[in-house]
Amino acid sequence: MLGYALLDALAAPDAGYVVLVIDPLHRFDATRLRWPQHIHVLRPPPDADLAVLSCQAREYILLGQHASRHCEFWGTLLFGDPVTPTTGVRANVTIGRHGWLRVERERVAGFSERLTIEEALARREERLGIVDQSGWTVECAWGSFQLAG
Repeated sequence: MLGYALLDALAAPDAGYVVLVIDPLHRFDATRLRWPQHIHVLRPPPDADLAVLSCQAREYILLGQHASRHCEFWGTLLFGDPVTPTTGVRANVTIGRHGWLRVERERVAGFSERLTIEEALARREERLGIVDQSGWTVECAWGSFQLAG
């Protein structure tokens, strides 16, 4: 999932960010991260006031004594469908089925128009390798972010 790639890019040693992940559905899997050291995950109970808990977690990240205190706070990622009751949570990115963030593969040039179907089928594996190595573009109303493939 691209949410993990985004977190890895932000928390990588050369990036220097710390990120708060709010996981109200308890589906976030930290073992999928390459750089989990500066990712702080909040897994609230079902009846919790997420607005209050997220403010307390942000305060801890900004002022607390922890291993990420030297990193710049990037923001909050809400890991879950935004139609879940999340009133008052100020998230920079929402990962879910109905999010406002568009994620697409970087454009890869197509086959030549002069290529026959037989030639295209013969080069299929090569083409799939090129697509797999292409990066991702993450876009929203406020800008875009590039991720390596």
